[in-house]
Amino acid sequence: MHELTNRTTWTAGLFPGFDPQGHRGITLVVKCSHALDGTGCLRALLPSEPLVLTDTLDIPHPGIGLCRPSEIVPFKAQAEFLLHGSPGRGRGLDITLWRDGHRLWGKHFRERAQVITLRPGKDAAGLPSHRARLLRGLNTAPDRIHSPPIQGALPLHCHQAAPPDQRLPGPFTGGERLQLKARGARRGERHLNLILPSTDPVQAWVIGNGQRKRLHLTCDTLTLDLVTRRVHRLFRACLPKERTDNAGWIIVRHRDEQDNTVSGDNGP
Repeated sequence: MHELTNRTTWTAGLFPGFDPQGHRGITLVVKCSHALDGTGCLRALLPSEPLVLTDTLDIPHPGIGLCRPSEIVPFKAQAEFLLHGSPGRGRGLDITLWRDGHRLWGKHFRERAQVITLRPGKDAAGLPSHRARLLRGLNTAPDRIHSPPIQGALPLHCHQAAPPDQRLPGPFTGGERLQLKARGARRGERHLNLILPSTDPVQAWVIGNGQRKRLHLTCDTLTLDLVTRRVHRLFRACLPKERTDNAGWIIVRHRDEQDNTVSGDNGP
């Protein structure tokens, strides 16, 4: 049994699950939330929003199959981008992801017919307006298994929540630029360019049996919420069962915390 010590203001949790080979283990998930302003600047939310523990209906209206997927799945074969909300006024939305000047991914999101009323307000970029519509391809119901096999490897993409055209072959590494362009934007309305933080905000260590080892956290999920104007990044690391049988600690700390503050077997 391992105990989690979170020394940060981000949200973190330990959860049981299966690795891709079907072996039991535990997964560390860290959620970093930021508020988004009208210029594309991000401000850290301290503390971060809570983790979504299970697939949830976001809007309790019949006929709207909108779902917030669980954020505590044990692994994801591909990184993915999830979108919630819309620019409103009957617009679609073009979103492009860039890294080091290279286009990694792009998609046009079309609005559904259903309209819901949200809190009023807009900014110079027009995101969002007083009425917002649901976008096609946004957080569709995950096509994944809910009862994993007792033996054998799991399907590679069994925990993916986004459609295939919203996935990336590798993780988010930091510094990526997310460009948002509303279809039919009025003159004077700016495109929104959102720059992800260039460094990982946290480090994680496993301590036990007189040893300590750093965990490799991977950012595999980026969620953009146009309704609350927030951006969420999910970092994940998996520990196989043989590494968690004995008592120990998993320490999550800020990246700039001094290394000598991570202790050995005497506890965190």
